[in-house]
Amino acid sequence: MKRIAAVTLLLMLPGLTIADDPANQPETSKNIGYGAYQDSSGRVELVVGAQAAAISQHEQYIPLQVALAVRGKGPELEVSMSRFALIDASGNILGPATVEQMAKQAGLIQYMTEYRKTSPLPLGNQFSGQREIVSNFYPLDGGKFYVEEHLGHDTYLRDVIFFPTPEPGLAGVMTLQFLTPGMDEPVEVRFEAPVKQTEKAAKKKTKKD
Repeated sequence: MKRIAAVTLLLMLPGLTIADDPANQPETSKNIGYGAYQDSSGRVELVVGAQAAAISQHEQYIPLQVALAVRGKGPELEVSMSRFALIDASGNILGPATVEQMAKQAGLIQYMTEYRKTSPLPLGNQFSGQREIVSNFYPLDGGKFYVEEHLGHDTYLRDVIFFPTPEPGLAGVMTLQFLTPGMDEPVEVRFEAPVKQTEKAAKKKTKKD
């Protein structure tokens, strides 16, 4: 219980530094595609896609594609953006951008809407047999997001969550954490944004142009 309370406290303190030594960076979670990683905790499974974040690394906010699933029998779990936290490679903990903040970034939201159509999160058969719940955390009109308040057993959602761009940048192993009442431990996906690959591709394109 002490561990759960400690993690919950960390989620409530954006900007808190919990690790400053790059040498202590952990290994990534399971890589399931280009810039995409997966991990689980108990009944909850989380997939993170960071390719769009690498493309948007010089913007004020970075988008992370996410897929969250609840498997097997048990209580429904509350899902909201406030249950997610991004931990950068230096250990700084960042909370999601609010709907109001992103309403001022309509161009970025529109870009991600199109990006998700052309470059969907590579799930494969990851959630085969599970029912998808419609989710939209950031409506273009800046209104209340549309998502069921809870995920029941054998359901999942796919969406995008924006975070303030970490001051240290996107190099190194970052962690997306999800913790909600009913979970014994958070699910944490350790991932790397393909920053170097994206920069090389941009340079090649510039030379061709």
